Amino acid sequence: MKLFFGLIWTLSQVCWALEGPQSVSACLGGSVSLQCKYRRGDEESIKFWCKEESPHFCSSSHLVRTTGSEAEVMMNKTSIKDSHALHKFRVTMKNLTDADAGPYLCGIERRDFDISHQVEVIITPGTL
Repeated sequence: MKLFFGLIWTLSQVCWALEGPQSVSACLGGSVSLQCKYRRGDEESIKFWCKEESPHFCSSSHLVRTTGSEAEVMMNKTSIKDSHALHKFRVTMKNLTDADAGPYLCGIERRDFDISHQVEVIITPGTL
């Protein structure tokens, strides 16, 4: 019985430890901002945002990571900023092109395993 409850607790930590939108959309040339929420205990963990190259695998050329602090990190046209008190991090992508469309992962790096949540970025025709 202990094994069963231990398995349920582990799955709840893995499966429900990160929340975010299923999809976000923006006009071509525009920007998009979203938030991913995490549970207490991951405040100083490194958070990341990346374009998903294959299931649960990030494209290294489209990866931006926090340092574990609340300092905003900018890479190319994408920024990420963590808020430890609110238990969420914000990702902003600017000057969107058709190539920016697709699945992304917002995630948390952990010693044993990373956790992530998939977000589909949709670029609509037309400009701002």
